[in-house]
Formats: sequence, C-alpha cells, structure tokens
Amino acid sequence: MLTKQTGTSQVITATVSTQTVTVSNIDGSAVRKVRVATQANPVLIAINTTTNLNVAGILVPSNSAEHFNVESSTKITVVRGSSTDALVSITPVA
Repeated sequence: MLTKQTGTSQVITATVSTQTVTVSNIDGSAVRKVRVATQANPVLIAINTTTNLNVAGILVPSNSAEHFNVESSTKITVVRGSSTDALVSITPVA
C-alpha cells in the first residue's frame, strides 16, 4: 500500500511497560490515518484502550507496518511483543 507521509514520525522504544501516544501529539488535529511500523522485534498495540495488551493487543510483526484509521483524540498504547525491547514508529499518513 502506498501512502504519503503527512507529518513527523514519533519513534518510541516498546518495553515491558506500556506507553501511550495521543495522535494529536504527533501532528495536530488533522490526522486521519497512522502507520505503525516495527523494526527487528514485534510489538503489541491497542487503540483507545489500556486492556491487557498481552491478551487483547494487536500484534504488529517484526519488520512490518499496519495502517489504522484514527481521530485526533485516539490513543495508541504500545508494549513489546517478545522478550526483547522494540523500536516502533507511529507516522501520520494520507
């Protein structure tokens, strides 16, 4: 899927502790879609919930990207998906 980056990526390190990013903090209020991309290790994410990610999280495999439709108030929660910390980028796209 080809997408156009519409703002600045936010790169975070996913650890055993959950981290939450609010979409409006990435690129203002106009964001309608984000790409969540991983590098060498997978991550688990949740959209607008802090449910136990190890049970109900969406797995984003290593070296891949997933796209999600969002609103500016959307919160994306991230935790590592394996025994190793993982870099994940959250990028506003069109």
